Amino acid sequence: MLRSTTEASRVATSPKCKEKHLTNMRSQGEGKGIQLEAPLRMTLERAIEYIDIDEYVEATPKSLRLRKRILDATARKRAAA
Repeated sequence: MLRSTTEASRVATSPKCKEKHLTNMRSQGEGKGIQLEAPLRMTLERAIEYIDIDEYVEATPKSLRLRKRILDATARKRAAA
């Protein structure tokens, strides 16, 4: 898992790339200050304890993944209401 957040700070994300700049000139300092946190290593039991009621733990031979039951953010909001 890459990051842990509280329910209030969760943001729906989509796998979109950044838009290309309109000029050929790029900022010198863009992206240099980004520091990523080390991913958490969890056992299956710890992952099951960690998940929320609307999440799944996917177990594959090489990894464990935490994901939402309903992937579409709009459908997830409808189901919660």
